Amino acid sequence: TTEFKHEGEKASVKISAGLQRSGLKGVLASNATVINQTYYYPVGTANFKYKFSQSKSLNINYRTRVNEPDLNQLQPMLNNQNPLSIRLGNPNLIPEYQHNVWISYNLWDQLNFTSFYISLYGNLSQNAIISKQTIDDNFRTTYQPINFGVQSNAGMYFGYNGEIKKIIKYNIRGGASLNQQQVLINEEASDQLSHNYHLYVSFGNKKKKVFDVSISARANLNNSISSQNNALNVTSLNHTYSAKARVTIAKKWNLKTDFNYSIFDDLGYGENFAIPIWSASVSRTFFKGDQLKIELSAENILNEAFRINRYNWGGNVTETQTNLLGRYFMLSIAYKINKMGGNQPKPGGDIIFFD
Repeated sequence: TTEFKHEGEKASVKISAGLQRSGLKGVLASNATVINQTYYYPVGTANFKYKFSQSKSLNINYRTRVNEPDLNQLQPMLNNQNPLSIRLGNPNLIPEYQHNVWISYNLWDQLNFTSFYISLYGNLSQNAIISKQTIDDNFRTTYQPINFGVQSNAGMYFGYNGEIKKIIKYNIRGGASLNQQQVLINEEASDQLSHNYHLYVSFGNKKKKVFDVSISARANLNNSISSQNNALNVTSLNHTYSAKARVTIAKKWNLKTDFNYSIFDDLGYGENFAIPIWSASVSRTFFKGDQLKIELSAENILNEAFRINRYNWGGNVTETQTNLLGRYFMLSIAYKINKMGGNQPKPGGDIIFFD
């Protein structure tokens, strides 16, 4: 590996280049087949950093990476634990060769207690490893990893933290991403383009000695478009609204509550869902230093039954519903032990070890 480095008062540059050898070697005990593959890839990194001031900086980075297939992907053995979803490895896989670029800008204003950051990134994978899908007449799907085409993704994310009259602090963050990959189903190839947008906003009081109150909102929009199969064109939108509150009374009593309201809109999955989750607790501390704490809590007070996760990628449209515990109450007791063990040896004294 060869490296060049330069550091100035405001700007610094670091560049490295080399050659990586990747070896894939293994023996299949079932039929004594030997897997022995060797590949050479040029690798390197480049970094540029510029400090406008002590609180403002710009970073530009580039890096190559070799992503080697794992053991499960190389084994040509059928995994039929799920008869409707069969996995088959591929000993002829070669590593992915990736190029990664990202740019970031950071700002921190210590006088106003505000900060801002934004990052842009892009990734390109050559010899991309994708899952080839074969669906038979009984709707059984066999998945096999293969090297197929080029896969890319790009995006940005940002964040801003600030205060309002030194009483309320707020946080805004979000981003967007664009992903492209090849999908191969029953030997028919298509391009799948997915884009995602997300935004999060929260407000809360700054001084939290007696009251700690915060509200927040989160939204996530996902959209996938297939060049060949319109059945894979699906959009999902979910947004969540949250409120938290804590009150400390006479330094010993704590009342807390937490409420989340999640909405999953029908934009391709077939049904709307609105799921409220509410919990609350009351606790009391005892003794000097609050060593003993007794807390009574109520979880899932509204007795909601499930949580939802929606996913669309690689030619699969998935909705998972996870059952939750119903309404329940819990009494907990916690005791802090501040000091354990006997007297410690004084500095400079004799220490005796027993074997």
